[in-house]
Amino acid sequence: LGDVSPPRQIELHRRVLAALRAAGSNDLARLAHHAAAAFDCQAVLDYGIAAARRAAASRSHREAATQYQQVMEFAGTLSPAERAELLQAWSFEIYLTDESDMAITTCQEAIEIWRAEGDRLHLGDALRWLSRLFWYGGKNLESESALSEAVRILEELRPSPELAMAYSAQAQLRMLSWDAPAAITWG
Repeated sequence: LGDVSPPRQIELHRRVLAALRAAGSNDLARLAHHAAAAFDCQAVLDYGIAAARRAAASRSHREAATQYQQVMEFAGTLSPAERAELLQAWSFEIYLTDESDMAITTCQEAIEIWRAEGDRLHLGDALRWLSRLFWYGGKNLESESALSEAVRILEELRPSPELAMAYSAQAQLRMLSWDAPAAITWG
């Protein structure tokens, strides 16, 4: 396609996307690729999110991370909460591909959205996840701080699975710092 003008390339990708749809293709990654090249925002969101989730379920985490990255380039039309959810999913996939700094940055973007939205449940859960990412990256003080904030926020809400996960994370951090009594208490 190097000798084909950019407008013509876009048109060709639109045609391929239409043909794949008409044929009933279930190749989500291919559909997402042509949707992105055709600048079809809604199709990228539809096929890219589905492709990322399918790749994650298949344990193809690099593919899932790539799909989420492409989706985020077209996520401007999504609600803040939808963007934050995608950022967290992307953060998880990035973490699994050993890109801890990028996973942290992506999670922090989600946290900013949850703070702005005032969604304390999701904020607390994202902070818990950020704590794990910091710990994995060897940033113990940041890990402790994020997890303390997560527990504080989640304890202000009704009991939830998110709070249980934050307590579990506290138990794990205490265990990893050789503080068995505190690990048992949190556990």
